[in-house]
Amino acid sequence: MAGEKQTNITFAVTKNNLRVSDTLSLSEDLAGTDYYAKSAVVTTSWTAIPLDALSGFNLIMVKNTDATNYVQLATANDGTHIFCKLTPGRGCFFPPDSAATLYCRANTASCVVNVTATEP
Repeated sequence: MAGEKQTNITFAVTKNNLRVSDTLSLSEDLAGTDYYAKSAVVTTSWTAIPLDALSGFNLIMVKNTDATNYVQLATANDGTHIFCKLTPGRGCFFPPDSAATLYCRANTASCVVNVTATEP
């Protein structure tokens, strides 16, 4: 079957005379056979994002469900290479290098994040 992965993103800003928007719609084939879609508890220590038995991944979405604390994402487990700060309710969607290990850490107290990822 073709087009098993569907991505639809709209980004729009409207304030006073400022109006800007862009969209992304993408349909891709899923060459692999597996995906990961679970909630995970993120502690205040750097921890690898659990992706269970995925052999690799090429799309990932992480959403912070906490109402108070933010979550950081990094490509190293020592606090370096932080590339994302998810404030309460925010999420991110990106195509990482399939061999990357991604790490997360909550600020102040543990948080729950929703993680969805697919194999290439």
